[in-house]
Amino acid sequence: MVKIFLLLILVSDVQYKSPQKAIILSTLLPGGGQFYTGHYIKGGVIAGGEIFSLMKAYSLYKDAKGYSVSSSKRDSLMRESFSYAFWFLGIWFYSMLDAYVDAHLYNFDEKAKISISFKPDNKTVLFGIQICYKGFR
Repeated sequence: MVKIFLLLILVSDVQYKSPQKAIILSTLLPGGGQFYTGHYIKGGVIAGGEIFSLMKAYSLYKDAKGYSVSSSKRDSLMRESFSYAFWFLGIWFYSMLDAYVDAHLYNFDEKAKISISFKPDNKTVLFGIQICYKGFR
């Protein structure tokens, strides 16, 4: 698994990132699409969230199997297991969507200059917001 992430880091030094490849990597590997687009911290957080929620869901499901079908403890464990499973699905879908957007915006310069001005006058107060983008990488 470590070799796969190292390969993703080496491949990520390309000027163009394919959104389809980012979705496929994000689908198959936890945080794979984020590593592909060069967002390593976000990829690590997403990978940790996916792995934790999936392992917790499986652990609770396995524990619930030890109780009788009509037990309230089993119902409680199953509900909690399904809750973690839904968290996993939510993080997984977010990961795919985020990788898709990051691949589309890969060459976009994220460093925007935002300035806010406040000019009080005798009779009026003027507010202004200026946003400047520096183009593409």
